[in-house]
Amino acid sequence: DTRPVSRTNKVIGVLGMLRDTKKTDELVAIEEQAAESGYYVLNVEHCRKLFRHKPNVLLELPVDGLIFTNSVLTPEIAQSLNQNQVPFVAVNRVSDPPDIHWVDYDHQKAHQQILTHLLDLGHRRMAYVAFRPRLEEHDLRIRQAHREVLEPLGLLDSFTYVTDADMTEYDTRYGEYGQQIYGMEKASYLMRLNPRPTAVIVCGQEAAHGFCIQAQSMGLTIPADVSVVAKGNRQHKMETEAFLTMIGGGVGLKAKRAVDILLKVINSPNIPPVQQLIDMDVVIRRSTGPSPDKERGQVNPPSSSLGSSSNR
Repeated sequence: DTRPVSRTNKVIGVLGMLRDTKKTDELVAIEEQAAESGYYVLNVEHCRKLFRHKPNVLLELPVDGLIFTNSVLTPEIAQSLNQNQVPFVAVNRVSDPPDIHWVDYDHQKAHQQILTHLLDLGHRRMAYVAFRPRLEEHDLRIRQAHREVLEPLGLLDSFTYVTDADMTEYDTRYGEYGQQIYGMEKASYLMRLNPRPTAVIVCGQEAAHGFCIQAQSMGLTIPADVSVVAKGNRQHKMETEAFLTMIGGGVGLKAKRAVDILLKVINSPNIPPVQQLIDMDVVIRRSTGPSPDKERGQVNPPSSSLGSSSNR
């Protein structure tokens, strides 16, 4: 029977929200958007292993459709939901399977924009710091963006592309200071290289602050000795941050778009896959500046443009 399954619960299920106050703004955005169409939201606090090994458990939820955040969706879950005609949307870019509905920020484009900006400032030794990604294909895309900008210029350095730790382990070990400590550890490593990077992109605002703290404790000045960029996705943090140059996007924007897509799929189950990338913001602040090499007249930066950005 290929007829659409009738769903009249007027409830959207959300998976991937962790027990963390930082997720509140994303959930609120989903609830507000759903309420406009008369839907409630069921936030499912879960065990990743449970849904990975027993995806049919999701079929028991009294929902009309599901939104997957934080890379929770797996091919096995997608197959189970498709076979049982449960509408769903991923709030991250997914290519396996290739025909599902998703929305995500254009991380590749933003990464290339900030690298180009740093090149314009004269930087030639640029590092990247992140936790090991839960979604492998996301890491592959960022690596590709990194390589496409730097390799043609002969500036690609595998020793300064660092993704060597699991975020959950640090959060478990150090609690609310886990990300900051990771940033401090990576500063200790990178700033002892010879030659050391003159600019670093750090995923996570807390990790970027940790990087700055450690670099300064080593006698370095930001941005005179090293420029630091934070990459995040918390709009309110981008707006309240006073020092860090940041790449990010409003969590609410992506989450609300996911609700719009899901409701469209619920009402029209056979529509073609809706897959959308949203531009990220690049906000330039005091943590980035000219390369110390440029200040000494040793670099002639290539002519390029940052694209969409702002100064605060």
